[in-house]
Amino acid sequence: MTLTKIAVRSALSKADVVPYCIVHIDSASNRIVGWLHENGVQVIPWRPAWEKNLTRKLDGMKDEKRFSHLFLSPESVVATYLRVDLPLIQELMQFEHVLYTDVDVYFRKPVSDSVVAQELPDTIRMGYEAQDIFPLNAGVILVSMPFLRDTYIRLLALLHSKP
Repeated sequence: MTLTKIAVRSALSKADVVPYCIVHIDSASNRIVGWLHENGVQVIPWRPAWEKNLTRKLDGMKDEKRFSHLFLSPESVVATYLRVDLPLIQELMQFEHVLYTDVDVYFRKPVSDSVVAQELPDTIRMGYEAQDIFPLNAGVILVSMPFLRDTYIRLLALLHSKP
């Protein structure tokens, strides 16, 4: 909860963004959700249609659990894949581009300072994990919403396919 508060406060004070927070619908009554509302964050409760299919797939994935902390619980995996549904969320339909960040991202300067120096992507641009080298960080993504809308069905098909 502390990381979330730090991230939100830094976004509100430095990042010149309109903050939205997508929460799993089962977490919508969580204590942090009230704090988010009180601090000007628009909270969007969401349940992905693909959630049950993904959690069933997780039961058969034993080796992956050794390589990533994200596989420790089905809830963590669903939260990780939740960004796939960005093009379906009504509150985000008004935007051409969305900067998606995890709740542990600390903003040090206005987002426009970084984005203006680059072109807005036609697809997806991910942040780097530490330095300007691989690996990329799925917790910091600048996305073209038209691209996500156009490719959503194919991306969902990949989630539903057998490994």
